[in-house]
Amino acid sequence: MVSTDSGQVKITARGLSLFYGSFHALKSVDLDVQSRTITAIIGPSGCGKSTLLRTFNRMNDMVPGFRLDGEVRLDGQDIYGPQMSVSVLRKRVGMVFQKPNPFPFSIRDNVLFGPRAHGVTDRAYLEHILEQSLRGSGLWDDGGFDLDTPAQDLPLGAQQQLCIARLLAVEPEVILLDEPCSALDPYSTLHIEDLMRQLSEAYTIVIVTHNMQQAARASDRAVFMLLGSMVEEGPTGRLFTEPHDERTAEYIMGRFG
Repeated sequence: MVSTDSGQVKITARGLSLFYGSFHALKSVDLDVQSRTITAIIGPSGCGKSTLLRTFNRMNDMVPGFRLDGEVRLDGQDIYGPQMSVSVLRKRVGMVFQKPNPFPFSIRDNVLFGPRAHGVTDRAYLEHILEQSLRGSGLWDDGGFDLDTPAQDLPLGAQQQLCIARLLAVEPEVILLDEPCSALDPYSTLHIEDLMRQLSEAYTIVIVTHNMQQAARASDRAVFMLLGSMVEEGPTGRLFTEPHDERTAEYIMGRFG
């Protein structure tokens, strides 16, 4: 388990309730996400894990019937307030999805898509971004791939690393991971977990996972969700061995979910 913990709060949710039409998806969630730690959100299917994750970069805004009460703050700034640009927010808070989704371009063009979109044109600087992002994702040293290789020709694990490199290229502060290993083999899963531990030295990471072993291995803190509510949150070691709520214990022991 990762031990790094800055003690500083990066994301704060207070009284967070979210609706899709009449469906009450999140119910009065209060949560602090600490900077430069790995926070795992766990719970059974349909409990609100991914919905909570997506509130942190406003991905839910695009769902019909979306409505939000309460607040979510990034470094103290209300991300749902009128002063927050969604494009700026998603540069600061990036997401890697369950299934690798590389663009139908080369490895190089995938990584540099974001910097180019943000107006970076200097060739030497783009090459620097390319190398640093691929190193940060582990793909530079592990892959041995020609950078002009079509991204979709890569193995699935390498595709997920490339999606992480594409995210790192725009210099986010927070990385959201929504079941990033569910489509991967065990070796690639452990590789991504090792990468998460390395990245947590510089980035705040929040991961949704159904894999209790993964949450126990890879996270500093854990959040247990049930029926749209946050049941409890705390250091992963404590939550897995001495949960405060019986429902948490029953879920971790596999009695439901």
